[in-house]
Amino acid sequence: MKTISIIGYHHSGKTTTAISLITLLTQMGYNVSSIKDIHNVDYSADTIGSNSWQHRQSGSRMVFARGPKDTALFFDRPLSFADMLPHLSGDFLIIEGMRELPVPQILCVTKPSHLNDLISDLTVAIVVYPYLCEDDCLMQIKSHAEIPMYHCPQDAKSLMARAMGISIEPLPMVDADCCSECGSTCDELMREIIAGKRKRSECKMDFTDLIRIKVDGRPLPIVPFIQRLFKDQIDAFIRNLKGTENATNIEINFRRQDD
Repeated sequence: MKTISIIGYHHSGKTTTAISLITLLTQMGYNVSSIKDIHNVDYSADTIGSNSWQHRQSGSRMVFARGPKDTALFFDRPLSFADMLPHLSGDFLIIEGMRELPVPQILCVTKPSHLNDLISDLTVAIVVYPYLCEDDCLMQIKSHAEIPMYHCPQDAKSLMARAMGISIEPLPMVDADCCSECGSTCDELMREIIAGKRKRSECKMDFTDLIRIKVDGRPLPIVPFIQRLFKDQIDAFIRNLKGTENATNIEINFRRQDD
């Protein structure tokens, strides 16, 4: 699932840009998922006092609220990006916000100072909505180096083409202490990919497949070192069992039970 995020300060056109990309990609027949990161400390996805809210207050960690028109799944905590990914699918993932996430970023700006504050190695496009900028500010906002600038909404289709071409499947975002098999952290590798210095295929976690573990049906990311550790220890036990001498693929499934 190719991913790109849209960042910027409040009232810079982030939501307008996200809606535009989602609409255009959907019209082209692509399946699109999206994430809206919300920083309002008073925001809650559920409604205080509702029946589903009462379920969670009573101790339920995950609550499905199903109605005639849609279904919502409430968790009892904010999820990380890695936690959200197993619940998402599609051809493209559009993220509004999550500035800290190492994925290609579209930067929406209304002032030169915003551009200077937020531009980074992850920035792949700069978006300006002239009606959100004062005339003198608009003249001062300049594109940086090789980063193209788009004046929207008139450049919306060109921006979509840029997003399609430069969005990337997210890296596993594992802790650098656990995996640096590619020679870099996930953040460093993504920045080098965007700069054209390396390729997404250099991530070792995607192609080291010695062992797979699923927890409640969801794949559990395992760094290559731990994969080899698991594999060597399990293989040592299995080889002592009759009938396994020539086995090439071994499946183990167990159910965790409370003591």
